[in-house]
Parts: sequence; structure tokens; C-alpha cells
Amino acid sequence: ALPSGSYLAVSVPASDTDPEAQAEAARRMSESTPGVTFTFRSRAEVTRFFAKLNLVEPGVVGGNHWRPEPDAQDLGSKIAGYAAVGYKP
Repeated sequence: ALPSGSYLAVSVPASDTDPEAQAEAARRMSESTPGVTFTFRSRAEVTRFFAKLNLVEPGVVGGNHWRPEPDAQDLGSKIAGYAAVGYKP
């Protein structure tokens, strides 16, 4: 539950992009941070976090596409995760 006027910001690794690359990323993340569990989520799962919130543009998108600098290098799908911000009126 969030009080009115609150924002929710998330950045989460994607489960629905490149399964082999995601499995390798999960292995590396687990090795580098023992005892921490990483949960990979699909775009639909991330979108559900914002069901009762107003999504800030550009919505639920790849992390490298969430308001990039105008001259930023286009990383395409090299960053396999989702980012979003929502506001509770």
C-alpha cells in the first residue's frame, strides 16, 4: 500500500527476453552476491505492480530506454531488464 502522492520506481531483470542470456546473468549475479535471491520478471509481471498507479512516461520499458540522454548510445537489447515509475494520485 502506498499513500497518495507516493511514487514507486522499479528496475528488475527480465525473464522474457533471452532465456540463455538471462540464465547466465542469474548465475553470475548469484555468484557475486551470495545469499541474495534475484527474481527475474516478465514485462506483464512488472506492469501488474502499477495496476492502481499512474505510469510515468515512457511506462514499463527496457531499462536502457527509460528516458535516455538525447546523445546516449543505443544499447538495443543489451540490457535485459525493465524499468518503470508510477505515481499514486
